[in-house]
Amino acid sequence: MASASLIGECFALIVIPKANMEKILLILSVEHQRSQTIERAVEIAHERGAELLVLMVVDNHWANTVMRMLSEDMDGVPAEKLSSTILRLYSVRGLEKLHEAEARAQHTGVAFREIVREGDFVEAVLDVIREEQPSLAIATRRPQSRFSRLFFGSVLSQVEKADLCPLMVLDDTENS
Repeated sequence: MASASLIGECFALIVIPKANMEKILLILSVEHQRSQTIERAVEIAHERGAELLVLMVVDNHWANTVMRMLSEDMDGVPAEKLSSTILRLYSVRGLEKLHEAEARAQHTGVAFREIVREGDFVEAVLDVIREEQPSLAIATRRPQSRFSRLFFGSVLSQVEKADLCPLMVLDDTENS
């Protein structure tokens, strides 16, 4: 079901999801998110007549790790100020990606819902998959050296191992 409103010369189409509508989950990452992944998720949702759920996880662990690394090299900068700055920049980048996904979904008439969670990335993704039960999750994988993947692992491999729903992983070849 769709409803529309005309305000001045701006026309907005709002698509309201039907009960029991299929769900496609787009897992966003501010570190490495290609516009092509967003386009592909919208395309799949459109083809299937599905609702597009767009998940942004504000990963405090990531921000705290960056803050610790940087604060070692930056004498005199309060750690709290550095951490809050990193989280603010992280949030701004995340909102930009959410708005991009929303605009693309609205342009094609795809029902759209954003989900923002704070905490550990893998735990948040798995929680949303359990709660929403999407038929497909889509994410971008950043390039990672073989050593890095073996030593640190991959967050997406942890999501894959949980096997809660099919996961389509698109490689980030822009940055490789």
